[in-house]
Amino acid sequence: TAEDAATIGQIVTLLLEAGAGVEGPEGGDSPLILACITGGGSCSKAPAVQALVDAGANLRARCKSLQMTALHWAVTCGFADVVEILLTAGASATTISGKNPRLSVLQMAEKKVAQLKKGEQVARVYRGEDEKVVVEHDATAIKRLVSAAAEQRSEKKAAKAEKKASKAGAAGGASKAA
Repeated sequence: TAEDAATIGQIVTLLLEAGAGVEGPEGGDSPLILACITGGGSCSKAPAVQALVDAGANLRARCKSLQMTALHWAVTCGFADVVEILLTAGASATTISGKNPRLSVLQMAEKKVAQLKKGEQVARVYRGEDEKVVVEHDATAIKRLVSAAAEQRSEKKAAKAEKKASKAGAAGGASKAA
């Protein structure tokens, strides 16, 4: 329930205030990555993830086994609310490497939507038709969120390239004038 999720978020906040770190043990996965992986009940993980992000958790940290970031896990597990928190905090929709072929977060989101439409098993197991509808909605929301983030990133790259070209043109004109 929402109350359970809020309670878990408060517990994470209390642990952080008591000195618990946001980095995982050496050779282990970070608390942020673990919070983005499916399991641990059916309540939302968003409050716990938000507390870890607010405490400065490393958004670029990768899990040891598959080299996936928290964002990759949130997409894979179908947690739209967590994906939104991570993207808002500045998580990058990068590709992964490791045991899986290189795959961008957008491609992962598209794959998740396709799996749901085909009725294939997904990482986030649902219990009953009502939860299946929620998971399908979350997968569609994830695709929309990740697409918007990718578009925003492309716009930033284009603006940066345009600024660089403008500077190069100005420098070229200044050298001709000299």
